[in-house]
Amino acid sequence: MKIIRDLAKASVESGKKDTLAIQISIVLAVVILGTVVFIVDSLNRDKYNYIVSTVGNYHVSLSEVDETIYDTLIEDKDIEKISFDRVIHTNFQADIYEKGDDGSHLNGYKITAGRKPAEADELMVPERFLSRHRDFKLGSEITVDDQTYTVVGVYDDYNYSFEDSALIGCLKDTSKEALFKDRAGLTASIWYKNPRDTYTLTRDLLSDLGIDEKKAESTGRLYYNTDVLEYNLIYPSGIIPPKSVLSEALEKYSLCFFLTLLFAVMIYGAFNVWNNRTLKEIALLKSAGMTEKQVKTMVRLKSLHLARVPIILGTVLSYLAANLLLYLMWLNNSISYSKLSNIFGDDMLGPSFHIIHPSVGAVLLTLLLSLLTVYLSAIVPAKKVVD
Repeated sequence: MKIIRDLAKASVESGKKDTLAIQISIVLAVVILGTVVFIVDSLNRDKYNYIVSTVGNYHVSLSEVDETIYDTLIEDKDIEKISFDRVIHTNFQADIYEKGDDGSHLNGYKITAGRKPAEADELMVPERFLSRHRDFKLGSEITVDDQTYTVVGVYDDYNYSFEDSALIGCLKDTSKEALFKDRAGLTASIWYKNPRDTYTLTRDLLSDLGIDEKKAESTGRLYYNTDVLEYNLIYPSGIIPPKSVLSEALEKYSLCFFLTLLFAVMIYGAFNVWNNRTLKEIALLKSAGMTEKQVKTMVRLKSLHLARVPIILGTVLSYLAANLLLYLMWLNNSISYSKLSNIFGDDMLGPSFHIIHPSVGAVLLTLLLSLLTVYLSAIVPAKKVVD
């Protein structure tokens, strides 16, 4: 095998002038292919970051937590962290949500006036709550049971006018007595020590508590943070993704596989011409005792050896091309949003631009598809040379 590799390497190095067209074809193919991969990967990461910043990165949440469930959760050694949220019903067609400090409890809210609450007796309210209750404004006090809150911020929400408003506050006292005071509703956000066991551990937990998993999910009492779990390849059935994940992946990456086949056909022509020029060399090797299998292997190795530098160069260029393309799209959107803001007299904010993070998965996928493209393009020439 070493002799075949050496022959393939020597053949490529001796014919560098004839391989320029092939190398350029491979670079261009990898640039286009890698650009698509990096952009798709960036969109997946942006979706994940958005979910984490607005919803949180917890693994599962359970509402209607009573003292028995609370004790069970606290004593569970498989749980790494728990964040509790209190829900207090009011007579103002609104509910107060005292958010636990899990690092994202106040993210995802667009403040239009004032600031976010920092103390346990402070609230931020939606604009429609103030429109509905003219007696309240920024700085007003809201008294519920024995607790008095001060409105320190106003945020923009997109719920319907007939829905109850959500008044957002901070939960500072997480003692058991404080959590169950005034018979408030309690929701627990759970992080497991081993996230891959999320579904198994949750099912065991629910079984011990006598809670039906399917019924709890259908009523909204139980919520798996599927966007976070699926991003980390954690599925209800273990390592087997559900149909929804497979269909979404097929939709996102089908273009990549189509381009792989397309470029394989395009590069095949260049490889075919190149191999025809070396028919005399291959004939001499066959006369010296080289088998058909060894000839095919040598032709494929020649192709892969020839493609190494173009693939690496194309991967780097594709990363730069993906960033450039996203920047141009952002620039075009920012100009459009600026013009719309002038027309409507409102400050319309578009998505911000950021450099694509070159994840290991995106780089490996680009390299894998590029190698597959070159390999497929070399199969037919290899067989043709032997025949």
